[in-house]
Amino acid sequence: MKRWPGIFDLPAPDSTDEDFLTIFTPALKFYFIWVFVYLLYNYFMGRHYGMPDSKLDSQTMYTFRTNKFAAKVCGWKPDTYETRHAFKPILIHMFVHAIMTTLVIAFSYVMYHNMVVHSCWCFFILCSAAWNGAMRYYNMMTKYFIKSL
Repeated sequence: MKRWPGIFDLPAPDSTDEDFLTIFTPALKFYFIWVFVYLLYNYFMGRHYGMPDSKLDSQTMYTFRTNKFAAKVCGWKPDTYETRHAFKPILIHMFVHAIMTTLVIAFSYVMYHNMVVHSCWCFFILCSAAWNGAMRYYNMMTKYFIKSL
């Protein structure tokens, strides 16, 4: 706020009477700028990456290859090059992503005004990261090594 005053209209950190839109709108601006850039990247480059056609992989293609539910919901099919690298499944994926992200950004209003909810959310994220990290190492040390033996 000191560097670019008034650009994003962020609420003052010590303010308690901010309405929903003054908290929701700046985050949504940042998000939709990212969505625009990400869709441009996927249209011109990202959708052409991915196994077995390329050693490189975009996040969307990796998600479709490893998450069958996401691939089915978005209509992604690995049958041919054209269906594997179509742009329509990426648009559907980003539409679902936008809906979920908008809901999470809306939830930030509650966390902005309630320290207990915010602390519980941070604790949940910490536990989730610890669990996922621990499971990754557990799988690496057990399942993956056993398969290689």
